[in-house]
Amino acid sequence: MKQYAVILYYNAENVMIMYFISKISEDNTGEYLEKTLTSVESLLGISITVHDRHGLLRDKNGESLLPGRHLHCHPYCVSGRYTYNEWGKNCYRDCFSNVEPLAARELRPFVKDCWKGVSELVVPIARAETHMLTLFGGLFQHEENYPNELANHKELTEMYAAIPPIDTVKLDEYYRILLFTGHGIVHYMNDRHGLNPPSASRKDQIQSYIHYNVHRGDFKLGDLARHLNLSPSRASHLVSTYFGSSFSDLVMRERMLRARVLLTSSESTLEDVCDAIGLNDVYYFNKTFKRFFGLPPGRFRRTRAEKIETSTK
Repeated sequence: MKQYAVILYYNAENVMIMYFISKISEDNTGEYLEKTLTSVESLLGISITVHDRHGLLRDKNGESLLPGRHLHCHPYCVSGRYTYNEWGKNCYRDCFSNVEPLAARELRPFVKDCWKGVSELVVPIARAETHMLTLFGGLFQHEENYPNELANHKELTEMYAAIPPIDTVKLDEYYRILLFTGHGIVHYMNDRHGLNPPSASRKDQIQSYIHYNVHRGDFKLGDLARHLNLSPSRASHLVSTYFGSSFSDLVMRERMLRARVLLTSSESTLEDVCDAIGLNDVYYFNKTFKRFFGLPPGRFRRTRAEKIETSTK
C-alpha cells in the first residue's frame, strides 16, 4: 500500500491541478524515516540518536531501517571513539548499559550527562506500557562537567567550545517534538506490521499481545490465554489456526527477527541482545539464532559489518 502527499489547486481556467509530491512505500520506508529525522535535526539544531530497543524498525526482510542511527554521530561523540579503545567502552557503558535500563524503568524524559562532559535529552517512547524506542537529542554544553583528562585533546576542546550551552526552556520544546516524532514512528511501524487494525479481531489481539510482551523472559501461553479470557488449550488452537504455527514457534520467530535487527543496529553485547528479546541463556540463543539464519549471532554481526565496510569503500 502506498501513501501520498498531494497539492491541489485551481489554475486560471478554474481547472483543478494535482501534483503528487511524495510517496512512502514498503520499499523506501527507511529512506523516509532517515529524511524525517534529518529534517527534525535541522529544525531543532540538534543531533538525534535512536535506540530500537526491541527491533521494531525493520523491513519485510528483517533488515534495520535506520542503520547507524544507534550510534551518536555528532563529531564530538565520534572523536576518539575508534582511536582510544577505552573511549568506545565508556560510550557503550553510558548510553546502553546505564541509560537504557533507566529509560525503560522511568518511561519519562530526563537529561543525562556523558562521560565526555556533555549533556543530552533522553526521551523514552512507550506503547502499551512497553518501552519501544529511546530518542537522544543533543549535544549541550556543561562547562563545570568537562573532564580534566580530556583537556589535553586540543581538537576535542575546540569542538566542545562550539557546542551550545544547555537551555532549560528549549529542552521542553525538544522534548515535545521528539516525543511526538517517536510516537509517530512507532505508530507508523505498527501500521506496517499490522498492529493498528481498524477493528481488533482475535488474530489481531493475539498478534498485538505477542508483539508487546515477547521481550518478557517469563512470557508464556498462559499469559495470552488470560488476556483472551480463554483456556490455554483454546488459545493454543487459535494461534495454530490463525498463524499456522505453535505459540512457542511464533514467539521464537519474533525474538530471532528482533535479535537480527539488534545485532546490526546496536552495540549491545550478545548478553544484552539475549536479554532484550526475552531469553536468559546465551548458549541457547546462539544455537537458536544459527538454526534460523545459518550463522551464530557473533559471526552474523561480524559478517554484516564486513559487508557494510566493503560496500562503503
